[in-house]
Amino acid sequence: MSEPVDIIMRQTMYTKEESLAKLSTHNNDYMKVIEEYIGVKTTSSTNITSVNQEKYKQFRALMDAGSEAHRKKQLNQ
Repeated sequence: MSEPVDIIMRQTMYTKEESLAKLSTHNNDYMKVIEEYIGVKTTSSTNITSVNQEKYKQFRALMDAGSEAHRKKQLNQ
């Protein structure tokens, strides 16, 4: 057996066939197979390159939320 299959079988309850199938699904990344088995949820994060970029991102989010609230208020009147 290959080493990734051995690792998966030791860390999970998968059989050899299930381990090979999961490895092919996850592009031979045994850590992703184990994380899926355990139930670790991956988060998609945006890469912020600078503090200034984060400030403007937060400012845009605040302005969008205020604008949306104003539109909803106008529609309800």
